Formats: sequence, C-alpha cells, structure tokens
Amino acid sequence: MPKLKHLITGIFSWGLKLAILLMILTIALYNVSFGRRVEPYRGFLEYEHRLTGFYSGQNRLTGYIFGEDNDRGLIVISHGLGGGGLSYLREIMFFVDNGWRVFTFDKTGSHNSEGSGTRGLPQSAIDLNAALNYIASQNRELPIMLYGHSWGGFAVTAVLNFDHDINAVVSLAGYAEPLMMLQEGAGLMIGPFAVLVTPYLWAYQRILFGDYAGLCAIEGINSADIPVKIIHGRDDNVVSYNGAGIIAHRERISNPNAVFVSRYYPNRSDHVYLTLDPLLMLEINEFFTRYLP
Repeated sequence: MPKLKHLITGIFSWGLKLAILLMILTIALYNVSFGRRVEPYRGFLEYEHRLTGFYSGQNRLTGYIFGEDNDRGLIVISHGLGGGGLSYLREIMFFVDNGWRVFTFDKTGSHNSEGSGTRGLPQSAIDLNAALNYIASQNRELPIMLYGHSWGGFAVTAVLNFDHDINAVVSLAGYAEPLMMLQEGAGLMIGPFAVLVTPYLWAYQRILFGDYAGLCAIEGINSADIPVKIIHGRDDNVVSYNGAGIIAHRERISNPNAVFVSRYYPNRSDHVYLTLDPLLMLEINEFFTRYLP
C-alpha cells in the first residue's frame, strides 16, 4: 500500500511538473508571436489624408482617413498581423481613385498606435469593433464596406457578431477561429508537440481575452444577413486553405449571401499575393459597388 501511495504521489508530481512546463512553453510561444510591438516603416504618402484617433480598451489607436471628399461609400480596411493601416496603401489608392472614402487604422501594438504588443488573434476583431463604434459616433451617413486580410480577414467577419450597420464584407485569407489558427501556428513552430500545448493555448487565450477568446468568423457571417465574400489562395502558407481558413469551413456557413472564391495561379496563390492581384481588386470594387444602397 505505501508503494502504491508513493507511485501515485510520483505520478502526480511529474504530471504537475509537465503541466507547468507546458504552460511556460505556451506563454513563451504566445510572447514570441504577440508580445512585441510592430514598429512602423518609413514611407511616403502620395495621397492626402487626415489623422484621427480613438480608444480600444486602454490604448489609443491611430486612424487615417483618405478621400474625405468622396461620397460613394466608406471602405474600412483591417490590416494583417505584422503590418499597419498604411501597409495596404496600394489598395487605399485604388479605392480612393474609384470614388470611395477609406478609413484605415493601426491596431493595438502596431505602428503608430499604443500598446506594448499585439496581444493575440482576437484583438483584431476587438480593435475593429472599436473603430466601427468610433465611425458611428461621427454621424457619418455613408454606407460601410469592410475589407480585411489575414488577421484583418478574421476581424471583418468576426466583428459581425457585434451590432454594426454594414453593407458588405470582403475577407482575404481570414481564419475561422483564433484557437484553430493558434494550433496551426504552434504546429509550424514546434511540430507534433503542438497537440500537447493546445489546451494551454485555449486556457491562456481565455485568461487574456475572456469571452472575446471565443469570437468566431463563422458565427459572425451566419448572424448577419449581408453579402460576405470569402477569398483564399490555394497555396496559402500562413492560413492554410484546407485548415484554419474560413473557406475550409464553408459547410458551416448558412448565410445565403456568402460567396467563396478560390484563387489559383502557379506561384501566385500564396498568402501575400492576394493583396497584389489587380484583377482581384477590380472584382472587389465591383462587389462593393453592387451592394451600395
């Protein structure tokens, strides 16, 4: 009997040590990905714009308004992780030249916004929700379209879980759920050991974000009876086409106004190229135009 008690105590002790080790590994992985600021790069803005700002939680975020005299509609751009609002300057210029007003902004911990780090995958939707609340507070009457890529591609769909008046959404290379994306990212970093840290990733994300940790792009799309265009490249090496990508879960989407576009051109269907495709930009412009009131 003493031997059995000693064995049980030993197993419990080693189990506790393993749990602590896995939690430390989880926090380390999280900090590598989200614990640092994304500093701005120097660039020259050819287009006139106006700076503005608003709060997301305790952090003041920097916003940029382009084409302020345009009245066709307002396109809100939600940037990807590792970038900022001005990382999509080519798209901004295209939309402005086609008569749209554009609102873009730097998310928490990114470029010219406050925050010691980007915090995590749900933060993108939280910041976009704050941006849309700010836009609504300015009494702007223009119809609103959402355009997002990657981290932002998740945000423009997950933010539909909140109460906003949106006309249409385009999501490029967005992921369906933060935890699913974390699992893919961990797999790239530590291989098969990612399975061991998945419960800890869930727990740590829950500690950081509370109920927002469960924000889901699929639920957002289904909750809003508006046109949503999901675009994904088949060779995406960041948000996998057959894994975490929203497009991989199309059977879960019941919104009748959701459409799905698979892009495939040899050597031009990866995560980044979607934002460089001029034909795709024309297609997106036509999509937004179709759903103007």
